[in-house]
Amino acid sequence: MANVKRDNNSVPCIAGVLNSDGSTVTPIKASPTGHFMLSSDVLNTGATSPGTMAEIAVSGTLIWSDVNNAKISDNSYTTVSNTDGGASATVRQNRISIVKSDGVVGDTNNASVDTELPATDTYVSFGSSSDLWGEIWSAEDINDSNFGIILHIRLGTFIAFQTSLGLRASNFGFSIPAGATIDGIVAEVEMKRGLVGVTSTGYVDHIRITIFYTISGGAINGGSEAKSDSNGEKTLLAVSNSDGETPVSLYANSNGQLLIKST
Repeated sequence: MANVKRDNNSVPCIAGVLNSDGSTVTPIKASPTGHFMLSSDVLNTGATSPGTMAEIAVSGTLIWSDVNNAKISDNSYTTVSNTDGGASATVRQNRISIVKSDGVVGDTNNASVDTELPATDTYVSFGSSSDLWGEIWSAEDINDSNFGIILHIRLGTFIAFQTSLGLRASNFGFSIPAGATIDGIVAEVEMKRGLVGVTSTGYVDHIRITIFYTISGGAINGGSEAKSDSNGEKTLLAVSNSDGETPVSLYANSNGQLLIKST
């Protein structure tokens, strides 16, 4: 019999399960009423690529080429160029915004405006695990095929520059569980800048998004109270023993201790 670690709400942590990434462990907890629950720890989807790329004329004038090249990281680029920049021209961030499930572009600009793109192919991160980009989200919003981001860059000099049309990534195929709380959104753009003569070019190799979310600790056993034995201990989980036949029950007593018994 071993003492079980408790969380900040004095809920004992009974065990852990691997998330879909194969490495992150989500604790399994027993509530004081004997429910078998997943913890309320923040989960994430992992960096996910878009299923759809498109050029959107919401603002800007410079045209992107080969937009589908931004679906995967493979050194095949979607590019945009300005031939009137001069020898001092460069390529800078201008705007990156969320696209909501209704197709409307969000008001928040998470770009570091006027920051140069990297000289070599690099993932540049926007947002954070707690950044909602100025919006209120449901799981259904994130799962919608319209959800995504739109990117604009500016090319030329500070005095004479032009802005690209919007490069939109969407249709990420997310499947956040219904009722989950969306905690943050991180967008990453693998990109670089280039200058040949008076032509400045922005290169985008890949766009990906990670969603951070919380599943509130709902009772996995459907909400019914776990069965109590004669000592008042709660059966949280029943599994077969190594012989494949003998049932073994997992108990948590009132002191938060973990007990395994043959039943």
